Amino acid sequence: MKNIIFVTLFLFSLSSHASSRNPLEPITIVKGSSSYYGVKSFELGDLDNDGVKEIIYLSNQNDLNIVEYQKPIDSSFLERVHNTSWILKDHEYNNNNIYYITFNSYENRVYLFLNGQFSSPISLSLKNGILQGTSENNSVMIYRITDHMIWGEIKDSRLDTSHRMKPRKFQAIRKSS
Repeated sequence: MKNIIFVTLFLFSLSSHASSRNPLEPITIVKGSSSYYGVKSFELGDLDNDGVKEIIYLSNQNDLNIVEYQKPIDSSFLERVHNTSWILKDHEYNNNNIYYITFNSYENRVYLFLNGQFSSPISLSLKNGILQGTSENNSVMIYRITDHMIWGEIKDSRLDTSHRMKPRKFQAIRKSS
C-alpha cells in the first residue's frame, strides 16, 4: 500500500517536467534495466490536467513509464476542424482583446481573429507531423491536438510589431458554436 501511495504522489509531481519534453518520448520514472521488454500493465489518465491523457505503463523489467496519448496530425486534421474557431487559453494576446484562430480547411488556411478583424490568410502545410505556415509577418505552428485543444506557436504582426519577435507558445480551446 505504501508503494502505491508513493508512486501516485510521485506521478502527480511530474507535471512541470512532463510539459517541457517531447510528448512522444517516454520518460522513465523508476529506473530498471530496459523498458523495451514488454508491458506488465498500463493505465490511461490525465496526470497534469492539461487535457491530454497520458499512458502510464509498467514494463516487464519494472520500469514505470509515461507517454502522452495524442492523435497524429495528418491531412484529416484540417477536415475535422473546418470552419471551427479556437480561443487562446491564458495567453498574452487575450489581454483586453477578443482573439482566436479560425480554420478554413477547403483552402488549408488559418486566420487570426483580433477584435473583429481577420488577419490575412495563412496557408498551412504539413511537415513531419507539424502544421505550419507564414503570411507577411504572421506565423502559426501546430504540434499537438486533441478533440478540444490545440497547442503550438503563434505570431501576429498586429500585436508583435517587431520583425524580430519570435513566435509565442499557445494553447487553444475549441470555441463553441
